[in-house]
Amino acid sequence: MVVRNVRGIGGKKPIPIYVWIPPKKGLNPKVEIIANDGTTYDITNRVLSKGSIKDGVTDLVGSFNLVIDNSDQEYTDKFTGGETLYYYSDYATTATTKRFRGELENISYKQNQIMISGRNPSFRLLEIPVTKSYTDTETSVIVKDLIDNYATEFTYVNVDVSTTNYTVNWYERPLWECLIELCNKSSFMIYADYDKDINYFKDGSRRNTTEAVVESMNILEIKDFAKDLSLIKNKIIVYGREDNGIPVIYTSEDTTSQTTYGVRKLVIKDESILTTTEAQQRADYELALRKDPSTNFGSISSLGLATIQPGDYVRATSPSNAIAPNYYKISSYEHTFNGEVTTLINTQKIKETIPSVLRDRISTEGKLSNTPNPNEMEFSYNIDLTSDSGTHSGTEITGGKLRATQAGGEWVSAELVLPSSATGVEARIEGKDLNGSKIFVSLNGKQTYTQIGGPGTQSLTAITGSTLAIKVYLASATAEVAALAILYNL
Repeated sequence: MVVRNVRGIGGKKPIPIYVWIPPKKGLNPKVEIIANDGTTYDITNRVLSKGSIKDGVTDLVGSFNLVIDNSDQEYTDKFTGGETLYYYSDYATTATTKRFRGELENISYKQNQIMISGRNPSFRLLEIPVTKSYTDTETSVIVKDLIDNYATEFTYVNVDVSTTNYTVNWYERPLWECLIELCNKSSFMIYADYDKDINYFKDGSRRNTTEAVVESMNILEIKDFAKDLSLIKNKIIVYGREDNGIPVIYTSEDTTSQTTYGVRKLVIKDESILTTTEAQQRADYELALRKDPSTNFGSISSLGLATIQPGDYVRATSPSNAIAPNYYKISSYEHTFNGEVTTLINTQKIKETIPSVLRDRISTEGKLSNTPNPNEMEFSYNIDLTSDSGTHSGTEITGGKLRATQAGGEWVSAELVLPSSATGVEARIEGKDLNGSKIFVSLNGKQTYTQIGGPGTQSLTAITGSTLAIKVYLASATAEVAALAILYNL
């Protein structure tokens, strides 16, 4: 890069002019396959056009799809699947630096050509279920512990320490989804590199000072540089795990975004969320992430970029496309073999297609099909019966249940201060011998109570107030409450 100061008009402060100069030498690639018997095959000169290698950070698992010239039958039956593919690239005469690793998954033959495709080994992390909980634990510690317990074939030399602690409960959650959740919480990024080492690092911390994509020098095409409104969500409803059919619910919304873009709702079902506090943390985070339009910096196609890696920030400038000189994040890239290597970099999350939106919606609807929330309540006050709380009169909390010690026992919860006045409440109670039992709610600091239901009722009661407390009357001396909640709207 060259920086020149041009004297301002009238002796004013000089104006810096940035001239970024890409590497003068062209990219030199190398592609090799390590067979299952240990033999190394250099196929660089055999790779035909339209083959590509893709890699990305956090949301994208690297992959490759290559076509090999086999007109002399040199590679017939040499590969059976599971072989390791390495991609090297440098600006030196000989490529010696590894940039990508993949495993062969599909091999097919057609007209003296071999089509091979596969993925980065990190795809296996999508298939490993995690059942684990952490309390107020720094996220890099969680990453390392997950690798130690569930994925020992990977290392974590490049896992950086964050400043974020996290409390979470995961139940049968895919390991890669757990790692993405940690990234979202800490503003970090993650990928597995060519040595199967987990890279976990702060977004923006890796600047590639070798590469630059510059108009009239190495840029081939630019597209889709614009504000992206399609991914806005300004009302987030989170459903946690159900306890005896009673869900944990929390809703976060942004009225400013709703006024500007209309109400755009996202429903999340996460069985790893056990408490309202955890549901609130997830809803607040997703809202902050989605309520405003993301700047979709789009895609830049250029002459081959030898040194880029997922999550790098690369210098780019194109005055005619209103791309100011700056560093831009590479969320994913694709090297394509067209006689020479060209590189497509995506500088922001890839825009969702209609099929992917429908897929996610269908998946969410399927997960929520058994959620008992016919009145569309948006919040829940779930009573934790694993420890004693509230005020007892002829009742006790023991063994994870609220029990009567006499007929006509009463229990009153602690107060929950709401951020605004409730507009409707609904009672939920599950247990045994509850005939004749009743639930009352106060919304005015326990000054007055309104009966809002008993066992099996899911009716909406229109009372208002902002200080919520529950009173339970147990008619039978043998009554037991296994789950108790008040659902409410604000």
